[in-house]
Amino acid sequence: MYTRRVKKSGTSYSVRIVEGYRDSNGNVKQKVIKTVGTGKNEHEIQILERAAREMILSLTPMENKNTSNSKNEIPDDVRFNKLVEVRRVNDGILDVFGKLYSEFGFDHLIQDTYKDKQWNEILMALVLARIVEPNSKRKTAAMLSKKYMTTIPLEKIYRTMDKIFEKELIIKDAVTNVTKKMHKGKITMMLFDVTTLYFESTEIDELKNRGFSKDCKFKEVQIVLSLTTTHDGLPLDYSVFPGNTSEGKTLLANVEHLTKHYDINEVTLIADRAMFTNDNLSQLEKLGIKYIVACKLRSLTKEIKNNILTDKDYRANVVKDELHWAKEYEYNNRRLIVSYSAKRAQHDQKHREQLIERLVKKTKNEKIKAGDLINNNGSKKFVKIINSNIEIDQNKIIQDAMWDGIHGVITNSGEKNIFTILASYRQLWRIEEAFRINKHDIQMRPIFHWKPSRIKAHIAICYLSFALGKFALRQLEDTGLNISFDKLRKELSEVESSILMNHSDKGKSQYYLLPSPLTPDQRVIYDGYRVVRRETPWVL
Repeated sequence: MYTRRVKKSGTSYSVRIVEGYRDSNGNVKQKVIKTVGTGKNEHEIQILERAAREMILSLTPMENKNTSNSKNEIPDDVRFNKLVEVRRVNDGILDVFGKLYSEFGFDHLIQDTYKDKQWNEILMALVLARIVEPNSKRKTAAMLSKKYMTTIPLEKIYRTMDKIFEKELIIKDAVTNVTKKMHKGKITMMLFDVTTLYFESTEIDELKNRGFSKDCKFKEVQIVLSLTTTHDGLPLDYSVFPGNTSEGKTLLANVEHLTKHYDINEVTLIADRAMFTNDNLSQLEKLGIKYIVACKLRSLTKEIKNNILTDKDYRANVVKDELHWAKEYEYNNRRLIVSYSAKRAQHDQKHREQLIERLVKKTKNEKIKAGDLINNNGSKKFVKIINSNIEIDQNKIIQDAMWDGIHGVITNSGEKNIFTILASYRQLWRIEEAFRINKHDIQMRPIFHWKPSRIKAHIAICYLSFALGKFALRQLEDTGLNISFDKLRKELSEVESSILMNHSDKGKSQYYLLPSPLTPDQRVIYDGYRVVRRETPWVL
């Protein structure tokens, strides 16, 4: 593609982007790709031509840059001392994540008459931007223009978010379908957990509200986000709830979706102890869903707690070079499996000592001020109130230490080997990793949108970015390469090309593209995705 002036009248010229091609008879012809505008004088025409050249760079498909073409080779007589770098652009994110985005079918999620292509291109830009450099929508627009030659007005981003909100279910189903395909259609285990996402705001509405914050942001409003993944952390579904929603109530709200999309009789649901309520377990049993849910052991009857702490006939098994002890009990006609780990005991002890240390620092004359405990929820269980005075309770510390290293799960699984059941529960770390990626790497929070539709659109964009990242890592794992999400995006964000300009004495400018060489790690990544990158300069 190149620019062309077409005389209109007088000194006016139309500036167009044209492309040459050969017809069926071999004759060279031209077709107009875009008319940029009409200039009335030389100054206006040159401005339009510069804009046209910028458009050509953004319109040039990445796959064309990856192939060799003799017509694009740089002539031998080019004077490189006359070349000036006019811009540097990132190639890696688009080369890899852009390729995968299209392969997974995410490039046609929004279907809205003739503007489908526009909305989908903006969605893709927002998703990729979230991966490489998560930021506010305003800063994202600036970054896309600077580093990727993609100019998207802020108002168009917001209008696209309204479209994304309308297609939220379609986006979630598209991600689910890719996950199912990667598991060859057979999902046997689901991990379920909940987190909170805060706003830099205290204004309450039907979605934003105050509740127990997992980010310790107790003054700010929040929303509650539930996430369902496979046993290896690939995304299956998510849901958004008002910020004051109890964690335990989120599970049943997701059950209806699970029963519609999966063969529930083949699935075992794994969840943390926040889901340990009789209503949850009874409903899961009614629907025929197998579950393994962490049990709140200290909330059980005095008799069974005493048995757990005094029984000696535990079964032993080696897990990751560590000896674990476990025993099965019956509780409310359900299977209760209790285990002990020395490593977990050390962790529990260290955590308790940290909480007590906080209390000691706040203690004066063996007394603690009530105001000092407001933001110290974990430490509150180790105090007592005597005559309106708060003191450290040594007896509570001793009682707490008795449970060091002890953990329990409740299940209706028919699996006979209790260590296999415990191994399934330990996969829950995968969903904790998923929350870490969403919160820290993709920066899903804090949220800066206020309308419920925009909030949910923001979550959908982040979820799509997270899903794309997980699918990308999974494909690399299949080739034998294991790296982190952060390592992958950092390597790809450093794959760049320089756009050089050579201004000749005849007043014409020629542009060249000079790719940066791949590092050994980058080359391994490109090879893993079977992406070919041309590493020699060529004419644009």
